[in-house]
Amino acid sequence: IPFLLTNKIDVVISAMGATPERAVQVMFTSPYAALYLGVYGHKATPVTGPDQLGTLRVASVKGTTQDLALAAVAPNANVTHFEDDASSNTAFLSGQADLWATLNTVATALSKTNPAQQIELKFKLRNSPAHMAMRQGDFQLLRWIDTYIFLIRANGELQRLHRKWLGEDMGELSPI
Repeated sequence: IPFLLTNKIDVVISAMGATPERAVQVMFTSPYAALYLGVYGHKATPVTGPDQLGTLRVASVKGTTQDLALAAVAPNANVTHFEDDASSNTAFLSGQADLWATLNTVATALSKTNPAQQIELKFKLRNSPAHMAMRQGDFQLLRWIDTYIFLIRANGELQRLHRKWLGEDMGELSPI
């Protein structure tokens, strides 16, 4: 967002989630990828919902949307907060945490590079569709990108790309 606001870039395309706080500063396109936040763990860890966290240690990046969503569904969870994704990922992989709250694309990438860990989604926290962002008032760019998203969604290209790059069907693009 700082790069948009200082005219260093025209659009952010980085799986950005739309939030009311961010929308004060920038405009968001229609969603283009059905991402979601979840709690992940090793296949052998028997958890299927927030009510089963008990004393299990959960790694999370402080202040992120997944951290806030986790706190909302499991306010008494044993969460260890980290400053960045790399530290949170490492804590989970090294066994400092039993579970890990993150975005599905981060979990998928880590699973692929660490197949012996047998990482799986334990439960979904919430959908977090990806949007592009641009400066307030850049309506011409917003309309063009929204039209493009609409057309490639209608012709099936967006679904094909979603399967290719994210390894699953696009699913729901709503935040709920």
